[in-house]
Amino acid sequence: MSDIIVVASSNGHVGIGDAMEVLRRGGSAVDAVEAGILPVESNPDDHSVGYAGLPNLLGEVELDASIMDGKSLAAGAVGAVHNYEHVITLARKVMEELPHVLIVGPGAERFAAEMGMEQRDLMTEETRQQWRAWLEEVFPPE
Repeated sequence: MSDIIVVASSNGHVGIGDAMEVLRRGGSAVDAVEAGILPVESNPDDHSVGYAGLPNLLGEVELDASIMDGKSLAAGAVGAVHNYEHVITLARKVMEELPHVLIVGPGAERFAAEMGMEQRDLMTEETRQQWRAWLEEVFPPE
């Protein structure tokens, strides 16, 4: 077997082991990407993506994800998704199940529901407090 190398952003360290395990078992690169990103999306200590991600101006956690198969060049992406934690899985479903490359907002959420994905409140008390503090800093009460 050849050497296996998995590269990730700094917040991706929580999923590298999962991605490597998929590759060691003979799984595809797409399988490894998804497996490696799932723990990142569920990491409550990471406020940049997924569960516990920081909300937008309106206090809504909106998630985006994209994935591409390097062999076939097929791609799938989702944007502005609310209340679905694993948007990497949803992006993969777009790639594999739809004639589209990108779906967003309510359309992406409807597709997630149709794929049987579970909804989840992505805001934690910590991120809610951080968002409120940021709002007061940017828009100070009079």
